[in-house]
Amino acid sequence: MLRLVVTQKGFTTAAHKLEGTARKAENTEAILKELAFDIRLIEYQTFAAQGRRGGGSWKKLKEATVQKKIENGGDLRILHEFHRLRDSLVREKHKDHITVITKNTLKIGTSVPYSAVHQEGSVKKNIPKRPFFKFTAADKKRHSKILLGELLAPWQ
Repeated sequence: MLRLVVTQKGFTTAAHKLEGTARKAENTEAILKELAFDIRLIEYQTFAAQGRRGGGSWKKLKEATVQKKIENGGDLRILHEFHRLRDSLVREKHKDHITVITKNTLKIGTSVPYSAVHQEGSVKKNIPKRPFFKFTAADKKRHSKILLGELLAPWQ
């Protein structure tokens, strides 16, 4: 005799896992904190490599700019004169650092007034584009893994 018995146990287990995934999707604060940490690390690496991280590099400084930095006792590396911009992006406690995390939003950046002109460049001000927010394909893949890994954790 052959018998087929269908129970609700599998459906109940799947429903519980779906509920767990839904709860995590509704409040992603913990995941976003992890992403914010990773973005600060990326910023540190980008500044340390003077823009070379992920290919290319920032345009070299003009000789007049180098001389001015020497006279002012500043750091001669690109975008490092007194470390304000770099530190505002990599140090969470810096006075100019911005990290705002809500249930499902991450906003990260800096309130340093000259940050946008260096990120985007300015023909009018003769400032070349030196993007410090640069994400590689590997960064994006890692961030997707972080997000999906956390969201799918109830299924593991």
